[in-house]
Amino acid sequence: MKNQKTNLLCLLTTAIFCIAAAINTASANAKDCGGSIECACGDTVKQNYTMQADLNCAGNALVLGADNITINCGGHIITGNGSVGQE
Repeated sequence: MKNQKTNLLCLLTTAIFCIAAAINTASANAKDCGGSIECACGDTVKQNYTMQADLNCAGNALVLGADNITINCGGHIITGNGSVGQE
């Protein structure tokens, strides 16, 4: 019985660590973009931007990081998992 509790505790600790690492990685990969800097899912658009490719994002697509930003899709599309993306 003690062995089962130890195994369960080890499994839960590992799961929590993996989830925390995944969240940190997603945040660390997001960057400022716009202008001549290509944007990817989760990035913050700081300047007007013309898309160079379609975006298919599971989480945030693009975050607007300034007033009066124009995103020209240039014939490309932004798709996601169907959740509401407006705050």
